[in-house]
Amino acid sequence: MTNNPLKPCKPWKSYQQQIQLLESRGMCFEDKKSAEHIISQINYYRLSGYWYPFRQTDNAGQRQDKFIRDTNFQDVLNLYNFDKHLRLLVLQALESIEMSVRTQIAHLMGRTSPIAHLDQKNFDKSFNQYKDKKGKTSYDRWKEKFDQQIERAKKNPAIIHHATNYQAIPIWVAIDHLDFGAVSVLYTGLPNKQRTVIAQSYQVRNADVFASWLRSLNYIRNICAHHSRLWNVNIDVIGKKDHQIKGLNNLDNKRLFFYLIVIDHLLNIISKDTFWRENIKDLLLSFPKPKNNAVKVENMGFIQGFF
Repeated sequence: MTNNPLKPCKPWKSYQQQIQLLESRGMCFEDKKSAEHIISQINYYRLSGYWYPFRQTDNAGQRQDKFIRDTNFQDVLNLYNFDKHLRLLVLQALESIEMSVRTQIAHLMGRTSPIAHLDQKNFDKSFNQYKDKKGKTSYDRWKEKFDQQIERAKKNPAIIHHATNYQAIPIWVAIDHLDFGAVSVLYTGLPNKQRTVIAQSYQVRNADVFASWLRSLNYIRNICAHHSRLWNVNIDVIGKKDHQIKGLNNLDNKRLFFYLIVIDHLLNIISKDTFWRENIKDLLLSFPKPKNNAVKVENMGFIQGFF
């Protein structure tokens, strides 16, 4: 095995030079001055994720520097803007889902005790049983994150009030200061009976399926929150399929469209409002249609007839 020396960084290029480089690789520009301004506001390498599928492939399927014929900068920009609107719609939906799940967990745990979350006996045995290399259980790791997130919220009036006047912060107060990741882990750690009650409130019979959805939705939320490319991303934290939801088993759970259907299902339970569904449907129907067909809405797992 040989150790290849690391290459030096590529030289700095002006915005004009960046446009020239793209043009030399086969990208077409209707208005270079306008394109130069756009690249000055949106990082070249941020946009590169959107022109990546417009690049040619060799016989081995490897992407080349040259672009497919009829690749136009405007098509890349249209895809970028589509993705931007997609992220905003998904974030909007996930906010409602996160608030709802927080409420369900806090209400159920609070019935056991206002501070049920502080006693590991109130969690599933598996959450306390298996230890990592550092000797920590899943509960230990969750509790560390819980403490960190409550500490960050120490200047919040509700936290100050309870820390000053009460022995501990009740779950229905604390949960509002946890991120979606901590909430999803908290759900996973609950006794199966409680998890099932919550899952069934969303018309999901299997608690493990619902837990997997929460993990996937948290993964997607983080993509959106960091303004990363969403439309054709591979979902690495895979949610389980559920035959109860019409057609869901026929979708690819590594692609985003699967999770748009999951989100739609959950929103329908939470608010019974079709506003989000109509918006996401309209957005999907507006997917860019470049002349060279380098990208298609089907690349995100889309199948007609689900909305």
